[in-house]
Amino acid sequence: MKLSYILFFLLNFSLFSKPNLIVEDQKRKPELILYGGMFVNADLMPIIVNGDISYRKSYIGVAAVNYPTKYKYKFVDFETEGQIAKHSGIMNHWEINGVIVGRVNNLFHTPISFGFGEGISFATQNPVLENQRKGFDRGAYNLEDIESRPLLNYLLIEFDYTLKRLDNEPKVFARIHHRSGIWGTFCPPNPPCGSNFLTYGVKIPF
Repeated sequence: MKLSYILFFLLNFSLFSKPNLIVEDQKRKPELILYGGMFVNADLMPIIVNGDISYRKSYIGVAAVNYPTKYKYKFVDFETEGQIAKHSGIMNHWEINGVIVGRVNNLFHTPISFGFGEGISFATQNPVLENQRKGFDRGAYNLEDIESRPLLNYLLIEFDYTLKRLDNEPKVFARIHHRSGIWGTFCPPNPPCGSNFLTYGVKIPF
């Protein structure tokens, strides 16, 4: 089972099983986010657990705006984020994403935070690398066709680091930018469709 499926279940379970979210005074600022990266293998588990990364010559550039909300659940702060992305290389299309992010700030009393986001992703065409044919296709042997869709689930996993010595305290970060069909909700469940980009970028408060 893809790790994205497990994380999707845990996030939704925590959100909907405990409706009493805490409203707090808002002190954090909105952020302009710019990042980019390269396509990697579509299954999250080998990437996160084993560092098994296979790159393809397809690239993504993303501009986003992130707004912190007033809501907090235990030690998790919530944010909303809208993204517009441009693909180049093997794939050449636009992508629009909306996501709710849960964030744990100041990990172990450091300027590092961990963010996990769930949302929706729309591509202006069916992404080429999310589809593969039965048999040997693009370096992999598939027992069945892999058929994707323009509209898929969107997930992000990231760590950021606040540059506290600089004016306005910008952040640098690494993020997995992930699209998936989540158990056949958006595309045939077996084999699953989706894509990953390993990306890096900067967040600028405004």
